[in-house]
Amino acid sequence: GLKILCHQSQCNINFFVTSMRFLDSKISKEEFIDITSAIYEKRFGVALTADDLEVERMKFSIIDRDNTNCIDWWEFLTYEALTILSKRPKVSMILRLCAVLEIQT
Repeated sequence: GLKILCHQSQCNINFFVTSMRFLDSKISKEEFIDITSAIYEKRFGVALTADDLEVERMKFSIIDRDNTNCIDWWEFLTYEALTILSKRPKVSMILRLCAVLEIQT
């Protein structure tokens, strides 16, 4: 499960899961900004700057793959997974995948 994720990714996912329980399973850009701002403020004790808010708006546009101006759980999860995978060393990932494939065969 979440054991392989870094702490920040776990916090992001947990916060979104909690938020989506109270919403209609989709998050608008405004709700996304509110949620990410709350995560940042809780973690660092300060509000996002205007530049940071603009980055979050651009990030929302990237996550919203179907351009509905709302993101659903799968769009968010796909983005988080790709972000996590892009930060991992490629060689160790390949070796882990090979080990998994060897076990499965």
